[in-house]
Order: sequence, then C-alpha cells, then structure tokens
Amino acid sequence: MKQTVEAIIDEQGHVRLVEPVKIKGVHRALVTILDEPPIEDTLWSLSQFRVGTGDHTAERHKMLEGLSVKDIVREIKQSRSE
Repeated sequence: MKQTVEAIIDEQGHVRLVEPVKIKGVHRALVTILDEPPIEDTLWSLSQFRVGTGDHTAERHKMLEGLSVKDIVREIKQSRSE
C-alpha cells in the first residue's frame, strides 16, 4: 500500500508529519523535498509540537507497571468525570 503524506523538514533535518499516519508494522519511506515553502497554517500547527527525547516506551511501561487494563479504564473514567 502506498500513501502520500505531507511533512515539514526543518533546517536541522527533522521530519515532522503534518497529520498522524496509521500503519501496521514498520515500513520504508521515501522523502521528496519540494522547492516551495510550507503553508503558513501548517507551520503554526507544527509549532505547537516539539521533537521529544528519551525512551517513551520504557517510560510508559514504568508508569503503567502493575496496572491492569481495568485499572487504566477506571482512571480514565474518573478523570473524565472530574
């Protein structure tokens, strides 16, 4: 399956997708760099997010250690009712 998605590449070479992409598994991707600047609204949207650091998976496992799915669902429901 081939998909085309819009992304912004900053001066340091960081690639940020404009919208989330849902795929299963790991895939190869090709990047085509266009000569035109990004749309202003796209730049504003991306300015709201920053490239993270660290190991999110390890941090998430540590944070959720010992919790069951039922515990997590209960916490979500509680936070929504507050």
